[in-house]
Amino acid sequence: MSNIPSSTLRTLEIKLCSRGDENRLFKFHANNWTEFIFFRNTAFFKKLIADNCIFEVIENASTEQERIVGICYICNQKEQCEKNDRHEFGGLFILPEFQKTGLAQALCTIALTHYFVNDPPKGRIISHIHEENNEPRGLFENRLKFKYIGFEIMPDQVAKISRMKLNADGKLVGDLFKFSSEKFENLPGTLERLKQNKWVLQSSKMTIKINSSLDVITDTDDAISGLYILSQNDQYHFCHFCFSCIQTQLKNIFISKRF
Repeated sequence: MSNIPSSTLRTLEIKLCSRGDENRLFKFHANNWTEFIFFRNTAFFKKLIADNCIFEVIENASTEQERIVGICYICNQKEQCEKNDRHEFGGLFILPEFQKTGLAQALCTIALTHYFVNDPPKGRIISHIHEENNEPRGLFENRLKFKYIGFEIMPDQVAKISRMKLNADGKLVGDLFKFSSEKFENLPGTLERLKQNKWVLQSSKMTIKINSSLDVITDTDDAISGLYILSQNDQYHFCHFCFSCIQTQLKNIFISKRF
């Protein structure tokens, strides 16, 4: 650390968002919104804060220059049959200047570990990526180990409020990924490397020092033990209703894509 020029060292804090943060979260979201991101309102962020499931990365914490540089959240949902819960990991956005530094993987790993070690999932962990959005796929599939399992077509009324890009048939299509509980075994390696590097990320763009009061960082060994326990208890959802829905959606998408 002492050999790093101060001009290239950035100190960031990863934390859970607090009550009253919804307005600045919405502003960050609105200012950085793209057609591949579901547009959310202030009430949505307020609900995530109340549920302790939205994480942010802050630069210059507790100063007049404080600003958000990244966010992600875990949103509780229902399966299509509405009988079982599922958790959607999403909303990931990192400011361009901090992309390709390892920050996104660090944030996602810390968020997934903190949220599920403290409250083991009841139902699947899934994520959606817009069918035309290729940027986050390497992170989700190769490093976080989410597995591609199909597609979902959003209802028209949902697509309209999302403001996301529609395909040629006027449909909003999200590629569906699942995070199997056994994949919790992959997260300890990332946490171990971060701990050994004293929570410093080094890249050709900059050096980042991560600070946090989250248990994942203050008691990493305990968090890692929790991850190994989680990896032994997969939550698998299957019912004929949801299977039938997915097959219908897949057929429609294959036709629209002319596969």
